[in-house]
Amino acid sequence: MGGTTSKLDESLQKYEDLTYLNFKQIKNCHNRFTDIKKRENVNSGSLVDLTKPVCTYDDLFESVPELGHNPFRDRICDVFSSEQGRKLNFLEFLDICSVFNENASQEAKIKRAFQIFDFDNDGFIGKGDISKVIKTIVPDDSNTNLNITDAVSDQIFKEFGGPEENKLLTKFQVQEMLEKSPEFADNFTFALQ
Repeated sequence: MGGTTSKLDESLQKYEDLTYLNFKQIKNCHNRFTDIKKRENVNSGSLVDLTKPVCTYDDLFESVPELGHNPFRDRICDVFSSEQGRKLNFLEFLDICSVFNENASQEAKIKRAFQIFDFDNDGFIGKGDISKVIKTIVPDDSNTNLNITDAVSDQIFKEFGGPEENKLLTKFQVQEMLEKSPEFADNFTFALQ
């Protein structure tokens, strides 16, 4: 048994250099992830298959309320998951925890924020993306959302966008916008308890 824990620790320790997490945080992520699998009779003392999609979004949200309470939870998982069918593997979960860690660089946070807000995955943030961001944050009231969306979109494009006919924001424009937001890094952070 002691050998298994040692192998597990060795396997997890290599992720310290690849993430913004320390060993204790990585071990905590592994424990949280394997807790989900305990319900499916997987031995939690061993290293789970790091690349196999073994966790559904819903199981993850139930077991990790820090993520489950985020209004962008589905979109976050979509961006980090390489699989269809609302599933994540351990490495993808670790990547989420790393980017949302307080020690993650602002550059890494902005890169992932851009991907999360780019709902149509076209490499730009357009009015449709902004509309979906607002609908994710503001409770559904079609008239209110429409008015808010128009006002927010117009202000964003006026301040950060290019020519009037080009209602698309590039990664660099979004980076500039988020760098000017002092609360961005704090809002793009959670810690596993």
